[in-house]
Amino acid sequence: MADLEIKYVKNSISDLEMEYIKKHIPNRYNNSLKYLSIEARNASLLAGILIFNNLGIDEMDIKYNKLNKPYIDNGLYFNISHSNEYIVFVKSEDKIGVDIELVDEKNMCLLDYAYDNIEKDYIKNGIDYGTSIERLIKLWTIKESVFKASSTEERIEPKNIIVSNHKKVEFLNEVYNVHTLKFFSHIISTSSIMGYDSVKLVKDKVIY
Repeated sequence: MADLEIKYVKNSISDLEMEYIKKHIPNRYNNSLKYLSIEARNASLLAGILIFNNLGIDEMDIKYNKLNKPYIDNGLYFNISHSNEYIVFVKSEDKIGVDIELVDEKNMCLLDYAYDNIEKDYIKNGIDYGTSIERLIKLWTIKESVFKASSTEERIEPKNIIVSNHKKVEFLNEVYNVHTLKFFSHIISTSSIMGYDSVKLVKDKVIY
């Protein structure tokens, strides 16, 4: 086994970094102009630069499935997520997913929509992760990372991904190894077919 690195960058771009992005991923830059908010535009650009920098590929090597999930054909798996201040990236030799979410009380509205009775009991009465909203977000990021790691091209309701074990989750006849960690006001989960001893966060950079 080995350590899994979660690469992350903050959701802001300097003028010099923007020039680098325009040069190295021009198509993604042009596509990003459709976003009205600077935050959404930056998130799209930083996701792109994390992919291309960390995989060492050309922009044209990226393909997309029916759910607009990016992939490549060289045997490596990768995944991206963003929320509020940060964008995160992971790669592996087998299926992998990552999700980052801001801990925000307004997400308690998801309780009945996304969770079964056992999960709701954990959210309300569990003793880890401090608060109910943190436990809710923890389960949400696990569900999302499992879904993103899977090869399904069908939309799945979050309630159909059952998280009874917070270290291993079975979904569509495969078992995913789960790691969850707090990161400032966010929670991050990774789900992977490969087993990893631990997960560590590594700050990345735009310009290499």
